[in-house]
Amino acid sequence: MPSVGDHVTVRIRGALGTGTSLGPGSVTIGPGASMTVPGTIVEDRGDHWVVELSISLRGRNRILVSKSAVE
Repeated sequence: MPSVGDHVTVRIRGALGTGTSLGPGSVTIGPGASMTVPGTIVEDRGDHWVVELSISLRGRNRILVSKSAVE
């Protein structure tokens, strides 16, 4: 299992039917499409990790990733 400091790849998926917008002036991921973004685990919060992404989403570059979502 990954831990704090590890480099990871996060897959962001568009919602079925509507897609997923990554904020004003950025991209929209179409329905059923996905993209991968490199990042680093910076904090362990029990059931989730805080991951610092190499890109900004909606002006922020940290997201919570559920440990149960690890493939």
